[in-house]
Amino acid sequence: MTDIIRIPNIENYMMTVINGELVLTLIRKYLKKEELFRIDLSKSKILFCTIKDYNDKIISTSNSYMSILIDIYKSLPHQYILQNTTFNIKLTNEYDDYVYYPEINMSIQHKNANETIKEIINMIVMNTYSLDIRFKLETGEIVNYQQ
Repeated sequence: MTDIIRIPNIENYMMTVINGELVLTLIRKYLKKEELFRIDLSKSKILFCTIKDYNDKIISTSNSYMSILIDIYKSLPHQYILQNTTFNIKLTNEYDDYVYYPEINMSIQHKNANETIKEIINMIVMNTYSLDIRFKLETGEIVNYQQ
């Protein structure tokens, strides 16, 4: 055993000593909405997501863009969604360029990850929900966003 311990990127951690033990806690840096919208989310993966409504009830912990959006839609009336969405939605079981979601009785024409996250955030803001999400980009970089 050596007397030296080297920890790369230590500036990314908060250090505390508890009962004589060094505890390192990763400091998360959160992007602003404008910064997130400038990032290419193509081929990204959602590592973590929690959405809560204004009563602190969990709406979604899904890890795919469309699953998160569907979870949000499940918490809202159809009329509200249709009036406020940027997606093409039909209240029928469509097959041509649409995907039918029986849990919300709607068919939705999909968009890419960048447009879907904009819709998710739009719905979060409009309904005073909270969002904590972490992405792993195609480059391997991990980014966080909170609303």
